[in-house]
Amino acid sequence: MSNSGRVYGRLAGGIVGYAYRLLSSPALVSKGYNTGMVIASGEGAVSGGGIVGYGLNAGVHEMINTGLVEGASVSGSLSVGGLIGNMDSTRVENSGNWGRVHALSGKRAYVGGLIGFANGYIAYAKDVHVAVTGVAENFNYGPVTVKESVNEAYAAGLVGKGKGLSLVRDYNRGTVKNDAQKSVSAGIIAVLDTSTVSDLYSYEDALSGKNVANVVYEIQGDNIVGDIAYGANMNYPAYVEKPGNMTFQNDNMLSMSFEKMKYESMAQALEGFSRSYWLDKGCLPVLKHDTTMGCAESSMKDSFGDSDEPYAVGYKETVVFADSASSNGNGGTTPVMPKNPNFAMDLLPSMQVAVSGRSISVMGLPENHAVAVFDMRGRMVASARVHGAEVRLAVPRTGRYIVRSGSQVRMVNVR
Repeated sequence: MSNSGRVYGRLAGGIVGYAYRLLSSPALVSKGYNTGMVIASGEGAVSGGGIVGYGLNAGVHEMINTGLVEGASVSGSLSVGGLIGNMDSTRVENSGNWGRVHALSGKRAYVGGLIGFANGYIAYAKDVHVAVTGVAENFNYGPVTVKESVNEAYAAGLVGKGKGLSLVRDYNRGTVKNDAQKSVSAGIIAVLDTSTVSDLYSYEDALSGKNVANVVYEIQGDNIVGDIAYGANMNYPAYVEKPGNMTFQNDNMLSMSFEKMKYESMAQALEGFSRSYWLDKGCLPVLKHDTTMGCAESSMKDSFGDSDEPYAVGYKETVVFADSASSNGNGGTTPVMPKNPNFAMDLLPSMQVAVSGRSISVMGLPENHAVAVFDMRGRMVASARVHGAEVRLAVPRTGRYIVRSGSQVRMVNVR
């Protein structure tokens, strides 16, 4: 399942606005992607996500978002996330976000690179509790930005505010900027409540707000904490407020430089990153479905204004066929240029593609433009956003692939 169009609504998702359990079967949103903008707005509570707006007893699995997620509420709370805006007992696994996440206004805001507001299921047995709802093996590269909020605004690289989560094997590389007057910001999760967190890291080149921590700002309830690493480039504490409790499994919450966070040294310092879930691509540890190539300390830059541009549904004719019997050019075999005086300008190759081994390099695109690679069955195998002069994407095997950025399409052969 996939979407490339623009989505509007109070509960707005790139794939599903409201995903919920039907009878005994949970809603499963799986194996797809969104590249279109998600614009969530309205009166009262508003939720917007790159994949799902609001999830109730659902599941998000193997999904990728590269589209902008932007939200505003006139009189209620706002929840926006790169994958899910607001969720209740919804599992999120093996997914990732490259899209920008913007919170423009609301009575209270919950904003995250993956999830804005997350309420998981907690199983209790006598004096023991277990956080059951998994948010596992996900990543975020998208910038997270809050413009304003009447009351508190919680913003973080992974989850704005979360309770009852098993947050494991996730990481954030996106910037977090919180301009609200009552802002709470963190590299991983702004408010953590009665959860299990382990094998996480965050490294961003911008983290700001009134109340800021590198990992989690406020801790509530009883939490179990495993291996966590965060960038030493940000001069903030790992955590600040502790009305709740933390039980450390290994007492490993480490501040590390960018060089020390690279795979080899990270795996030596923190045992959780030596396991088979993580790959060494010559930089920081990554998950198998993260197709990002290269190694840059700086993150993807944020930008504004494109959501205000008029959106027209349509297509652009690029080729007609001279020997077609029909007036619209369908059915012929000899391609010629349409009778359009501006067509030559349309053909100017602004996107260049090169292949080296199983790596596809894309050049000539503006900053932050989304790029996706599809196999010949139409399945997306890699995606990223442009940061710098070139973006590289890895493909799983040899064969022919389609490279797409907006209306520009190229076919390549990987040998």
